[in-house]
Amino acid sequence: LLSESLARHEVEVVFHLAAQAITSAAQRDPIGTLDTNIRGTWNVLEASRRAGSVRAVVLASSVKVYGAQPGLPFSEDAPLNGCQPYDASKIGAELISSTYHRAYELPVVITRLNTIYGDGRMFLPMINMAMIMTDREVPARWDPMPHMPIHADEMCEQLEAMLNAASFPATIVNWGGDEIVTLQEWCAMVGEWSGKEVKINMRPVPNATRTGGSDQTKRRSITGPS
Repeated sequence: LLSESLARHEVEVVFHLAAQAITSAAQRDPIGTLDTNIRGTWNVLEASRRAGSVRAVVLASSVKVYGAQPGLPFSEDAPLNGCQPYDASKIGAELISSTYHRAYELPVVITRLNTIYGDGRMFLPMINMAMIMTDREVPARWDPMPHMPIHADEMCEQLEAMLNAASFPATIVNWGGDEIVTLQEWCAMVGEWSGKEVKINMRPVPNATRTGGSDQTKRRSITGPS
């Protein structure tokens, strides 16, 4: 059905965003997460291959594939040390994407996303704001907990450049913003303008990725500054 839809509408580019992306849910249901994120990816890739019209697929992966790294920042050629269920699901999706790229010459861009923000309630800063406004604790893995946030609108503006970067071999690129902002900083801002008490609960996660550590040099060469 998906391949027929792609062919009927002569779809040329596919941006694969669909995923189970909540890491806490992945911890509770690893099998469901692996099934959704890996099977879902091969369904999209196979449909794109069969459609015959698709000239590029952009996979939304995650910087969490890196896991713990010995130094910061880490570039795209850093080892994939992710060891949590969500991390593994994204590593699997990347491997399958690379396989379709090599075996069927399907142009693929693997983007390792950092923290995305915008107006939606499911973006991390908005989730933290909702916690503060309802007097709940905000969980953090480190103090400070760095991110390299990028606005959803800016990602849309950069998407065409990402699609044009599809090549052989597959393009792999860290996709985030250029500035490091910590969870503690944006929570403090919410507390300041709302008058609410900010309660941060430190919950260390062994071998987790420091999301503010991804090198954006390659992304800037493709999209320009963020």
